[in-house]
Amino acid sequence: QHAVVTDYSDAVVLDTEVVASRNRRIQEIGKEKVNVLHMIKDFRKKLSLMDWEQKMLALKMEDLEERTKDVHMLRVTKDLQATLKGGEEGKNKHESDMLERKIEHLKTTTKQKEGQLQRQYNIVKQQRKVKEVENAMLERKLRELQQNVVQREHIRRLRAPQAGGGGGGRGAGCTWIRMPRPEVHCDQGGGDRSSIQR
Repeated sequence: QHAVVTDYSDAVVLDTEVVASRNRRIQEIGKEKVNVLHMIKDFRKKLSLMDWEQKMLALKMEDLEERTKDVHMLRVTKDLQATLKGGEEGKNKHESDMLERKIEHLKTTTKQKEGQLQRQYNIVKQQRKVKEVENAMLERKLRELQQNVVQREHIRRLRAPQAGGGGGGRGAGCTWIRMPRPEVHCDQGGGDRSSIQR
């Protein structure tokens, strides 16, 4: 294949300043078009806002017309007449008095309940003190019983027969005779009284 050769026979040589000026002109035209687009956008935005305001005003006018019809069709009752003539203040005063009486009743009931709870608390506190004294007494009795158990266990071990030694050793060949051992009696007070019977 032959090498690709660029043909510059129809090329035109231009000064760089000419090319730069053309580029600047193109950028200026682009900016002008962008500004025109922004203007169109703002104008449409204003149109949309005006359209919304017009619809809102139309709805308000319709609402006012409906309210006017309701007022014309309203039946005037005695309560309404009293309210229009200033009877609402008396009604509010009556309701206020009722609320004040309810508040006073609630205060009285609350004080009574507080007194009852205080009395119950004092009773429980007194009972707790009594229980603490009883628990202390039971603790002392428990320690005394434990000491008695230890003493009785010690006496039981003393009463238990001692184990005999095996054959062989000193005394081998002799005949051993078991003699009755002394009996030890212990009274309930913890004192020892020994009596030897033979």
